[in-house]
Amino acid sequence: MNYKIIDNFIEENLCKELVLNAKKLENQIFNENIIHGGRNFISSTSDDFLKLQSSSKSWSSFSSYLESQEFTEFLFSQLDLKINSYKFVNLYKSKNTPSFIKEKKKFNSQKINLLSSKRILWFVLMRFFHRVYLNLKLFGFFFNKKNPIELLYDFSIAHNGYSLPIHRDTDSRIIIFLIYLNDVSKGSEGGNFNIFKLKENKEFFPKNPNPSECSLVESIPPKMGRAIFIDGSMDSYHSVDKMINHTEKRYFIYGSYTSLLKKNDLIDHKKTEKYDTEFNLYE
Repeated sequence: MNYKIIDNFIEENLCKELVLNAKKLENQIFNENIIHGGRNFISSTSDDFLKLQSSSKSWSSFSSYLESQEFTEFLFSQLDLKINSYKFVNLYKSKNTPSFIKEKKKFNSQKINLLSSKRILWFVLMRFFHRVYLNLKLFGFFFNKKNPIELLYDFSIAHNGYSLPIHRDTDSRIIIFLIYLNDVSKGSEGGNFNIFKLKENKEFFPKNPNPSECSLVESIPPKMGRAIFIDGSMDSYHSVDKMINHTEKRYFIYGSYTSLLKKNDLIDHKKTEKYDTEFNLYE
């Protein structure tokens, strides 16, 4: 396990602009998608995220930085990972996405009960063809000597009551990062990002260890502009305390450099369970 904490990774003024601009569109871009402990999210590959980028210069420039070579090199250097071992690609966020996929993405966030039977059938067919398209693209990566990885991230909102049990991230995630865009509510409790290690040296690393098997390494409070980088090794255990008495929502970025062929040299599958990445969240 290797991790880094960087305070003021984003300046305070930019954080405030990002949150303010997101709040203006919050009711339009966030739907009922709830994942991982109870947070709302929009993925960077979604049509809703495009709306956020197009409506805000701050979001446009910030997302451009996240997707830049500069950020990539910085992140890999912080965790001492060899960047030359990977081929950086854009599959789920390709600039040359076929038009039928763009149309299909417009319906991803819509409630199915508001669609006509014909629209539902059209959506199911487009989703099938989208996956066929992705699989054909993935097949081409098998002939590359380098591990193809893609930056997949989301903008998320956590509410009072949000929590995550101790776990490691999924097998395909090489580097994981969190960037907090606002401070926690005064007088609130919880919401800390906790780093753990197993109390005893073991030959097997469960993906969701029992809390009694773990000891706390560090508890990191959310703070505006703070970034946490953590590698995707099989012992990179972390959790989030339950948010209690939080009157404000917590806005943050969660992302990872993700192997599209599910190859991760930081994980030995003889010593841990299989843990699939939810690529469907980015389709």
